[in-house]
This record gives sequence, C-alpha cells and structure tokens, in this order.
Amino acid sequence: MKKDTAIVLTATSDLAFSIANVIIGLHRHSPALASDVIIYHDGFSKTDMALLKKLGQNIRFKKYTFEIFQKKTSLTEKECDEWNSLKKYSHISFARYEIFDLLKEYHTVIYLDADILIQDDISSLKHYGPLACLMDVEPAFHQFAPDALRTLLDSDFPQIPFDENMLADNSDFIFVHDTFKGLGRFHDILYNLTTV
Repeated sequence: MKKDTAIVLTATSDLAFSIANVIIGLHRHSPALASDVIIYHDGFSKTDMALLKKLGQNIRFKKYTFEIFQKKTSLTEKECDEWNSLKKYSHISFARYEIFDLLKEYHTVIYLDADILIQDDISSLKHYGPLACLMDVEPAFHQFAPDALRTLLDSDFPQIPFDENMLADNSDFIFVHDTFKGLGRFHDILYNLTTV
C-alpha cells in the first residue's frame, strides 16, 4: 500500500547542516505533511546520518553517487569531465529525477532544494499538480532545457508553451502526484534526455 507524501531532499556530503535546517523547518511549520523525508546523498558520514535521524524517525537515506548518475545517464567519463554544468552543480542535482520513481511508493512526492528556509506551513503545496515546479529567476539549466522540452512537447504529455527566452526551471521545488500522466516513463525519459 502506498504512503501519502514523501519530501525529497538532495545534498552532497558537505551539506548535512543545510538538510538539517530544512527538516527542522518542516517539523516546525508542516509537521503532518510528510510520511517520509528521503535524503539522496553522495556520502554523508555515519555521524551526520545519525544526527539527522534524531530529527525524525521518518527520515530515509538513499545513496546517489557519481557512478549511479553516470550509469543512469549512460554518459562516458570523458563527457562528464567536459560538462561545465556538471562541474558547477554536481551530479547530485540530477537525483531530483528520482522523485518520479518514488511515485511507486507514494501518492505525492515533493522535492525541495537543500538551501531553502521554511518559514511557514507549506502543506498547501499539495494542491498543485499533478506536476508543478517553481520557475526561478536564474536560467541556470537553460542550456539543456530547450531540447528536453521540445522532446516532451512532441510526445503525448500536456502541451507547454515554449519560448527560447523564457526562464528555465531551476527546480527549487517540484511537486508530482501519482495521477501524473507520465508516471511510468518520466524517470527514464529525463535520464535519457540528460546529455552534454
């Protein structure tokens, strides 16, 4: 049986303090929102994981190493070495793709960036969807978003107006519900579209 809601966070090993801050904000302002908090990481220490676990029994850890990313994308080591965005943002940025696979276990999955500060109840986020994301003011991922969007527009997904000059999805927040039409395929589609 599926659980209701998972909150997903991703972080490199040096950002455990930031993850703790988000979890504290969740517990303070939206204590009933998450069935589980799932943290994708690339190597938290046992000490950091033990300290984070003290913040709530519903916290789960999933390792997401560079090798896992590379296998899922089929990118060569040379391609990864030459990819400027990967150097700037880290492979852990792509762990957010895993939210679509988590819909096998949860009705709702909410991805939150590790550097946000929760200052109020965010339970109303569950009213968006079945797929919603925040559009940021910095087009950080713009260089590979256009091709990905064009491919999706040519598929049977709902039509999204596309403008070359629009701001790119920086994905500080992504909400997806298991009624999302692309549920069975979107996880793999995103990894297949991830190219240099």
